[in-house]
Amino acid sequence: MSKSVSLSTPKFTSVQTDKSVWTKFVTMDPINALSFDISPNEPSPAAFLTMINKSPSQIIYKVKTTMPNNYLVRPNQGVIAPNSQSKVTVLFNHKLDSPEEDKAIAKDKFQVLMALAPAELLMEAPQDATWFSK
Repeated sequence: MSKSVSLSTPKFTSVQTDKSVWTKFVTMDPINALSFDISPNEPSPAAFLTMINKSPSQIIYKVKTTMPNNYLVRPNQGVIAPNSQSKVTVLFNHKLDSPEEDKAIAKDKFQVLMALAPAELLMEAPQDATWFSK
């Protein structure tokens, strides 16, 4: 049984707020939804989100969800080097005990926040970008 949860349109944070400008620099796969193959044989089904930075600048990102107790996102934040990609693993970490819960996961959402990385921070920051706070 395969279930999908929606992936909200990425929210890009920068001086430039026009999302169409960002799509020239960042590609996300999948674009609209993450799919999990939920079965009794798979205790923690996984989905993957790939973000491709097509720009000459480093980009910082953070992945958020409306149900943080149900999903484990790793890495949930980081830096994407110029002309490279970052792969995020999302584990579904919740047992569905009733039909109501089964329907409820369809309403779960993820949001990806991105910004151009400030040069002065990247000189000192580790690759896992733990300095990129909530």
